[in-house]
Parts: sequence; structure tokens; C-alpha cells
Amino acid sequence: MISKTLFVVTLSLCVSGGATDPVLIQSPSVEHVTEGQTARLQCSMQNAAVRDRNVYWYRELPGKQREWILVHYARNNVYRYSGYSERFQPSRHIDSNSFILTISNVQPSDTAVYYCSMRGGIYGNGSRLNVTSANAPVLIQSPSVEHVTEGQTARLQCTMQNATVRYTNVHWNRERPGKQREWILLYRTQNGTERYSGLSERFLPSRDIDSNSFILTISNVQPSDTAVYYCSVWLLINGNGSRLNVTSANAPVLIQSPSLERVTEGQTARLQCTMQNAAVTHTDVHWNRELPGKDMERVLTHAIKNNTQRSPGFTERFHPSRDTSNKTFILTISNVQPNDTAVYYCSVWGDISGNGSQLNVTINETPADQVPMLIPVYVILAAGPVLIGGILVTICLKKRSASSGRAGDQSQAAGDRNPRWTGSRWALQQPTSSVYSEIKGNRQAPGS
Repeated sequence: MISKTLFVVTLSLCVSGGATDPVLIQSPSVEHVTEGQTARLQCSMQNAAVRDRNVYWYRELPGKQREWILVHYARNNVYRYSGYSERFQPSRHIDSNSFILTISNVQPSDTAVYYCSMRGGIYGNGSRLNVTSANAPVLIQSPSVEHVTEGQTARLQCTMQNATVRYTNVHWNRERPGKQREWILLYRTQNGTERYSGLSERFLPSRDIDSNSFILTISNVQPSDTAVYYCSVWLLINGNGSRLNVTSANAPVLIQSPSLERVTEGQTARLQCTMQNAAVTHTDVHWNRELPGKDMERVLTHAIKNNTQRSPGFTERFHPSRDTSNKTFILTISNVQPNDTAVYYCSVWGDISGNGSQLNVTINETPADQVPMLIPVYVILAAGPVLIGGILVTICLKKRSASSGRAGDQSQAAGDRNPRWTGSRWALQQPTSSVYSEIKGNRQAPGS
């Protein structure tokens, strides 16, 4: 009975002790310093006091295994491993309950991830230290854009200044459309290669000593290789990037409609971009426009996941969408403004563009002094005063006297058909007999 009791007590002590194991939290996660400066890495401990514990510091250099730096004992004595001088100085900060590693006069070779640890398999999360020199390497990539057809070979070059490629490890990364940057491979100074899981030997790194350049050769390129490729050294210094565009034998074709869209200010415009040889659901689309007399500018990007990235200055009036049944990208512009007048282009795969749609926005504005005013006028044919448009006038039916000459009939024939202004009166004259004769004669002409 006693033995069982002791067993239970011992077990409970082991469980409770595990729940209060020390926890090590390192900061900063990344420290950038220049050669010759001082770096300070902190390792805060929870559930225990730093004054009572030994701490171990080690680091992992790029592409190398873990190496121990020093041990800082609870009594404050220090044991340094071979090759580490007093530039690496440990200490304790009692108020924050932290271990500190101070590295003075840092060198580019100090670039690594540093870890604090304790016995019992307790480790910190690590602090990355990046050290750059006053003459840090500069990476220049070429070409800026490489166009190749599926099945061909692409060659991307990364020329380095202020350092020698022979003695520098290089990393290659890529950023596919709509995705985050991903690591591809590491090419070591001993010419060993570490590839990302699933990456084939189609991706072959090399060095060109004569041009002091890193080379990435991609054979039998596929449309899925389309991306921006970056070289990097020292884990911090990156090249400017090379865009690789791979087109298939049946590359997408973009047909835009309408070719000309006329809308009035305040209305809504709908521009359509139909794609052949590819699915709109698997393709990012870019919408660009060219204002009169200006360069092409990006309006927005509509990604595969339907998220939209608008360029600065473009509001939600510019709304993209997809019509999967018609394999069409749509750009809808609501409440159009005169400054929206431009040629709009859709594009995919970086360099395949549509034929463009011209959008013309007209102003719906009529000056007030040009608006016609219709005033109804009622005329009552009667002798005597008549009210017309609020003005009292007198209508006279003037009868021609029998003694009037023939010449007068001819001279007034045209005028007698219409009223004429006589001073302050309208005179509506009765047609003469000569006018009746003309009318009668005209009617009988076809039969004569």
C-alpha cells in the first residue's frame, strides 16, 4: 500500500514539473547591422530566473550545420568554443529576466541565425543577424524580361559587384503571379546544389567566373514556370528580378468589345475581354488604359482568387468580374467622368494584350440661354382686337378693291398668301382673284 502511494506522488510531481518548464523567447527576429557595428540579441525566459540557470548560445550559418559559440554559467563564468573571441560577450539582465548576447565589431561572416538554449531540450525561436559591409554586393539581373515558348530553354543571369561569385553562396527565388515569393534552390561555393522539394533538375545553377555572374538555366520550360526570378546573397541582398514569360503553342488570344464605347457622363460603361485557348478562372487579368497623349498606366489586377488590387487613384468605380460561361473578363466603370476617356486594354501572362476598347465620355450639358421656350399662341380669325401671347393686337381682314390694277396683283401675289406686319397690326389679306387663278391653273396643269 505504501509503495502505491509513493508511485502516485512521484508521478504527480513529474507532471506538475513539466507544466512549468522554462520558455525562451528571442528578439528581435531579424537584426540588420553594418560591418563594424554592434549587435545585441536578447533571450527572455519565462517560468524560471535567469540568475539561476546556465545558458548556451549557438548559431547556424547559411548552408552549414549548427555550431556552438559559448556557455554562460549561473556563476557568470564563460566558456567559449574554439574560434570565438571576446567579441561575443554574454550577460544577464535581471529586470527583464533575459539573457543577452552582444557581438561587437560585427563582420559579414557573422551573418547567421543565433539561438539560446538550456539543458533539457529547451530552445529559443532564433534571431537572424544580417551583416552588410560598406561595400556590400550589388546584384544586377538580366534580361529584365525573357520571352520563350514552351519546350525551349531560358537563361537568366545575375551579375555581382563588390564581391566574387567564386566565394559566395547564391539563392534563387521566384514569385509567381498572385502568389508569394518562394525559394527554389541554393547554389554553394563548393558547387553543391540544394533544390526545393519537388523542383526538378530542369533548373540548373552555375557560375560564370569571367563575367562574375550567377546563371540559372531552365530547360524544357513550361507555362507554369512563368514568374519573376530573383537571385540573392547574404540572405539579405537581392537582385532586381528577371521576368520569365512562357507561352504555349496555343497561347491565349484576347478579343475586346466593343471597339468603341460612347457613354454620357454619370452613366455606366461595360468593357468586355473574351479569352480563347485558356480559362478565365485560372488566369490573372490586368486592366490598363492609355489616356490621350499619355503613357499606358495600370488600372487594376484581378487575381485568380477574385481579389482585386487597384492602382493608386482608382476607386471602386472600376469593378472587375468574370463571366465564366462566355470565357470573358469584364471591366465595369460606374458614374463615368470625362477624364475616364481612354483606350482600355486587358492583358494576361504579362505580355498578351487585347486589341483595346476606346471609351468616349461626353458631357451632358446644355446652356440655359440655348433652351428653346415654346409659348402657345392662339389666333382667332376675327375682325377686331385679339389677345395673342398676352399682347392685344387687332386683326384686319382687308378686302382688295376692284379698281386695283393687274400690276398690283402680280407684285403682291406672293405676299398676299401670308400675313404681314403693318405698323402695330397684323394684316391678313384675302387672296385676290389672280391668286385663285394661279392655284386653279396649277391644279389643272397635269391634265392639260
